[in-house]
Amino acid sequence: MPQPAIRIDNLSKCVQLVGRPLANANLTENLRRAGRRAWNKVKAILSPGSAPTDNVYWAVKDVSSDVHRAKSWASSAAMGPAKARC
Repeated sequence: MPQPAIRIDNLSKCVQLVGRPLANANLTENLRRAGRRAWNKVKAILSPGSAPTDNVYWAVKDVSSDVHRAKSWASSAAMGPAKARC
């Protein structure tokens, strides 16, 4: 079998779902959320390579594929591109 033109091995993409501050939340609740987000960022910096576990949606996980010459391959999202923080 001929060599593939493109090889994809174990492709993964996660999206961290971030909630917005509630309009009716009091100051204490908003500060608690901000502190939790800051602590999660510190943990991510101290342990590189580990994906966050809170509010994570895996759009694609461990996908592998080969594309051979003279073949076409396409992938698109139903909702278009999205911003990610993972």
